[in-house]
Amino acid sequence: MSWHGAGACLAKSLGGGVAVAAIGGTRPLMDHVASGGDETAGTFDGDPLAMAAARAMLTEVATGRAYARIEALRQRAAAGISAVINDFRMNGFVVTSGAKGCVVFAAADVRDYRGFLAVGDSLPYLRGRGRHITPAL
Repeated sequence: MSWHGAGACLAKSLGGGVAVAAIGGTRPLMDHVASGGDETAGTFDGDPLAMAAARAMLTEVATGRAYARIEALRQRAAAGISAVINDFRMNGFVVTSGAKGCVVFAAADVRDYRGFLAVGDSLPYLRGRGRHITPAL
């Protein structure tokens, strides 16, 4: 794709519902936009409050110390939940990825989509007894 001979342009919404987005492209294309050759308007406008929140998140909240704390909490939660699963001899295991996690009720690790489909057969049983099943990671 070429626009004014400058090459491709990519745009992505980043804010998860907040007006934060980014536009990227080749240097000639971005130079053209930055010099006022064309206006960008709409979804990718720079909202000052959203940009201030994004900057604060990246520089003051999402720090190495915060991520170390998240990792410690992840390890503690996974170990505690795994201990309960083992104590009650349940068929299940903990899956975590960063701050997210879930319990998969299966006798063996689920490694692919077919394995996940096999686990799905037990979900109506659990839902019918007031258990909430979290989405898989």
